[in-house]
Amino acid sequence: MKWLAWSLFVYCCSLLATLPASLGLAQVAPQLAAALPYLAGTVWRGNGIAPRNAAGLHEFGWTTDVGSLWSGCWIGDLTFSGRGQTQARLCNESFELSELQMQFPVAQALPALQMPASIAAGRVAVSVDNLNVSADMVVASGRIIWRDAFAGLGQAVDLGTVEAQLRGLGKSLILEVKNADSELLLDLKIAVTTDKTYQMRGTIEPTGSLVNRNDFALFGERLANGRIVVRQAGVIAL
Repeated sequence: MKWLAWSLFVYCCSLLATLPASLGLAQVAPQLAAALPYLAGTVWRGNGIAPRNAAGLHEFGWTTDVGSLWSGCWIGDLTFSGRGQTQARLCNESFELSELQMQFPVAQALPALQMPASIAAGRVAVSVDNLNVSADMVVASGRIIWRDAFAGLGQAVDLGTVEAQLRGLGKSLILEVKNADSELLLDLKIAVTTDKTYQMRGTIEPTGSLVNRNDFALFGERLANGRIVVRQAGVIAL
């Protein structure tokens, strides 16, 4: 009987040590498992490919905190295509990221917004202290900095340094966007919802040599003070 019990113990340990990541994810978060069919490795260590190329970060890897699975949740470290890393927690269809650090060319993020990569240049640095997303609430704290920012169709505009402060509001992630060192001043608020839609509201203000450019009227109505009202919405293709 001792040998039988020992053999059963070894067998169970072997199963746990080699448990495929796809099976483990299906137990913790079935909807996420359905959205990530390309996983290789075990629940302890592996890599995967997201169905869509989001900011060139579609390749990701993970390592698991050994003690976390006993709680019924997953806790570990994530890396993104060698361009970012974060600590993560996944439990009951909610997930939390902390100490997220990421850098990538802005052009690689534009396809996710259904925009051509050629309309913008510069590099984005993401620093998120905490991001917690569940079915009914988003909690966030952090910022995104877009340096050497250029954007536009045809004649590109130097946007200087663009900074977005992140916070949560209900089921939305809010980005409050302003810039510096540019003749086109931005004052925008972008709301990204958990169902992958976004709305952008605010104003842009051409100054200096940009005052008489007519193409900014494409963004919206020009007010008497020279500012242009921006109202846009769309779907994030992730």
